[in-house]
Amino acid sequence: MGRDLFLDGNTFQSGPHVTRDRVVGEAETGVAIMYHGVRVSYTQVVQTRSFHGQRGGPFNFGVFTLSTRF
Repeated sequence: MGRDLFLDGNTFQSGPHVTRDRVVGEAETGVAIMYHGVRVSYTQVVQTRSFHGQRGGPFNFGVFTLSTRF
């Protein structure tokens, strides 16, 4: 990513920011089921730290999605 305003701060003037890690790892896996035009899916994401001093890690989160065809 070229610039992340949440980590790098304001683009046009000096402001709060953190020192980013240049290499961030991310892995995703998921499953989807489609039944009569309705799709239910789940994705699990594991991500390393994004900046120096960040607490915790690796970070895990999941996403449920429900969609339909019309």
